[in-house]
Amino acid sequence: MPKTTGNPKSVAITETPQLISIAIAEKDGLLRSGIASLLSETGKYKVIMQAESDAELISQFEKSKHLPIICIVDINTLTHNYEGIRKIKYDYPKVKILALIDSFSIYTVLNLLRSEVNGILLKNCQAKELDKALNEIHTKGVYYTREVPKEFFDGVRYKEIRVPDVTKKQLKFMELICGNLSYSEIAKKLDVGVRTIDGYRDLLFEKFNLKNRTDLVLFALKTGLIKLEDTISTDAEIVRYREKDNSTQ
Repeated sequence: MPKTTGNPKSVAITETPQLISIAIAEKDGLLRSGIASLLSETGKYKVIMQAESDAELISQFEKSKHLPIICIVDINTLTHNYEGIRKIKYDYPKVKILALIDSFSIYTVLNLLRSEVNGILLKNCQAKELDKALNEIHTKGVYYTREVPKEFFDGVRYKEIRVPDVTKKQLKFMELICGNLSYSEIAKKLDVGVRTIDGYRDLLFEKFNLKNRTDLVLFALKTGLIKLEDTISTDAEIVRYREKDNSTQ
């Protein structure tokens, strides 16, 4: 991912009197095509870009003379956590972003708001809610929901709400617990004592209001802190995590 440097780029925003130009970043090709077809059928939108990742979308931006008004970005497409969104918002400040998420996690929501997205929506939302979100982002610049109200946007903007940070050591610990290792094996990997590992675990449980190892693994994966393809490959591993919870919490 290119670093965010220099000044914001000046590129024309594509807009016709009747159509709102849209870009879609979604790694699931069938879902991406479905969203594109759904939007086109409304007669309100024109999908001018489609990409499998934030990196591919940014590459298309850099090559294009015309940009979308709104980007729909599934956070599962993010290759460098939230840096792709931040780069788009910095380099192309006129482009608005609607983020799609699998479930509402306070950590994910706050990081997206800190990245200055214009709205957040569940991927399993109804078509009319997607239409409403795009319309309000286009006309008002932001889309509020019951789960992500105006108070959240303002709280992050004015730093009244702070996003919990994860240190490099905590991130490495989360990466290892997503593998089939016991806490003592993780301690050996990190060359620290088991009590230190217990401290990492308990601090993360408290910081993110989690109860056990399974919760922490799923939290790390759902928030994008740890990439799914690098960790869990089968449902059987989730079963092993739950078995570990009963013996090593």
